[in-house]
Amino acid sequence: MPIITDIFQGLQGAFDVMKKEHQNIEFLLYQLVNLYEEGVKKTMSTRRGEYFSLNDLREDLGPDVIKFFFLEKKSDHPMDFDIDLAKDESKNNPYFYAQYAYVRCCSILAKSSFDPSIEIDLNEIENCTKLLQKPLIIL
Repeated sequence: MPIITDIFQGLQGAFDVMKKEHQNIEFLLYQLVNLYEEGVKKTMSTRRGEYFSLNDLREDLGPDVIKFFFLEKKSDHPMDFDIDLAKDESKNNPYFYAQYAYVRCCSILAKSSFDPSIEIDLNEIENCTKLLQKPLIIL
């Protein structure tokens, strides 16, 4: 893996320069990503020129869908990326379902008389934050 290490170190150096220029960039190196379309694993070979770039996926799916699917998985394990699932606009697609849930929550809050500036005390938020930082204790 020395080639990948060299590439990673080169990119890391470029990103370090950008960070010094106050750009918020984080570089994640993922394990192997397998692409599936219509239930079939897409074969790739750089020697034969058969590969799919992240730009190809971005043009096909959009950047938000790709970010969601990649960030939902750990980067230190191989990943299976189902293109059809990412395109699906039903509750089977976690990205679409998260968007749907967000819109529903906004709709409920808009119809209610809930005013967070009045209803939520800052001490309550602080106490909840502290509780979340404590380890779970089972008696």
